[in-house]
Amino acid sequence: MDKTPVTVSPTPLPPAIWHAYSEYGIKGYAPKTAGVYCIIRIVNDVIQWIYIGEAKNVQERLLDHYNGKSDKSKHIKPHAPESFGIISMPKANKEQRVAVERSIIAAYNPAANNKIENPNFKTVAPSRKPI
Repeated sequence: MDKTPVTVSPTPLPPAIWHAYSEYGIKGYAPKTAGVYCIIRIVNDVIQWIYIGEAKNVQERLLDHYNGKSDKSKHIKPHAPESFGIISMPKANKEQRVAVERSIIAAYNPAANNKIENPNFKTVAPSRKPI
């Protein structure tokens, strides 16, 4: 395994290209190599972060989530995911992938990650205060 360190910026950039969160989209665009993946939906031109994960085989893991074969699927599906993006890290080890995954979770606060880590977490719309 390559021991080359992976540099993680304090607020990593999200993937630049998004693909349809469907079996066709996953099989067509998700690599069978290691990386970090982001599952989102877009509402009124705003990205709603649903789930961030890492895997040795990104395509296989995304298909497991999509087909309901992962324990995390029940937390992802209620958010009506539409798209996924990949940060390809084919030479990174698990520790390096987890470091990137955690920094993205900290930066974007995805709802399903919060629900998994804290079962009592509720997504609440921000309050609007009069100006």
